[in-house]
Amino acid sequence: MNDILKVSRRYAISIPPKLILLSKNFDELKKYENIFGGIYSITPVGISSIFSKDYISATNIEISGIFPDLKVKIEYLNCIDFEKCTYCGKCYKVCPENCITHNLDIDMSKCTFCNKCSEICDEDAINVSSIKEEIFNVPFILTDSEEILENYQGKTGIYDFSQTDKILSLTGEFIVEESISHNENICQYSGKLGYGCKRCLEACEHDALYIENEQINVNHVLCVSCGKCVSVCPTG
Repeated sequence: MNDILKVSRRYAISIPPKLILLSKNFDELKKYENIFGGIYSITPVGISSIFSKDYISATNIEISGIFPDLKVKIEYLNCIDFEKCTYCGKCYKVCPENCITHNLDIDMSKCTFCNKCSEICDEDAINVSSIKEEIFNVPFILTDSEEILENYQGKTGIYDFSQTDKILSLTGEFIVEESISHNENICQYSGKLGYGCKRCLEACEHDALYIENEQINVNHVLCVSCGKCVSVCPTG
């Protein structure tokens, strides 16, 4: 099939060695940061209710986009402003729930928001209710979160910690050839209604077809021009 598909456009792309690590275990973050820190540009993120001065502690994570342009929106704890903090230790000494450690980690699952830590801070450096939001654009997400892996099963660019070989194979310079296009005017799938023919989506084995903006789209970076989508399309 790919012998008869004509290439309409050809160009080069570069997929950078950039990824986000997502884990509930701070030790795992440190481990993989040490392993891949010399190869990749890494943003380590903890999925945790424990505020840490060493890592971002995410309370909510939203993933969108397609490989190699994945968008990760993260809401995270921002309890202590370390540019103001003098490490005087008053906050952890006054905490009645013992949820602040001498290292200034804060277990928010124990916090009752009594604000005694904020009140005693002379530098106005503590706000246990503070949440920040940040968006990261990366080609890869590496995680041990079963929930994320299940929700995004088969999505290119999102892998568990045992699949680092896939990240290595998709990093670098690539030539993209566009030979498949989608005509929404004759397509029998209705994005507005959310139903209709999905034969092409079901036939694609390379995660190259996806639904966005109420229509089927082609990810030309992943498409290998096998022609299976064309062969099963009832309208051509």
